[in-house]
Amino acid sequence: MKKHLLFALLTLLVGSAAVAQVPGTICVYWDEMGTIQDANEIDGGSPLPVYEGYVIIFVEDAVRGAAYALDVRGEGALVVSQTFPPGLAIGDALEGGVEIGLTDPIYGYLNTPVVISEIVVQNLNFPDPLFAEFEVVAPDGTSGPIYADGQAELGPLETCQTAVANEDMTFSNVKALFR
Repeated sequence: MKKHLLFALLTLLVGSAAVAQVPGTICVYWDEMGTIQDANEIDGGSPLPVYEGYVIIFVEDAVRGAAYALDVRGEGALVVSQTFPPGLAIGDALEGGVEIGLTDPIYGYLNTPVVISEIVVQNLNFPDPLFAEFEVVAPDGTSGPIYADGQAELGPLETCQTAVANEDMTFSNVKALFR
């Protein structure tokens, strides 16, 4: 009986250690719930003069801080402002990266989005579409974006696909997606 109890305990310890090491994700979304990465879904295909984006972390943990950088590719996108939750922000996400320390932790349990930054993007091409991609990348001096958990220990974050600000497609481009 004691062997089985010891085996069960070891199994639980190994299983919980594996779960704790699973990295979260950090991406740019165009809604606060972290569901829209293509701005065409919010603007209905008609370009907007200004877009509000969100840098969101999905991790089953408390978040006390983060470090990341933003890479904006394309033409006509001007990031007008970047705002962060209450706390301390050092650096600029567009110029080498930003380190954020939060006054109070934000809880990301049960797939709750942790909004770590809000960005306002002006469409300099308006009324034409904005052709730009926004991607979260590693800040200078690191191998990837990171976050500080509830115990202030650093954990890795994986980036997901690039967010697209606005891009119109021809019907032949859409058909090509299904070939």
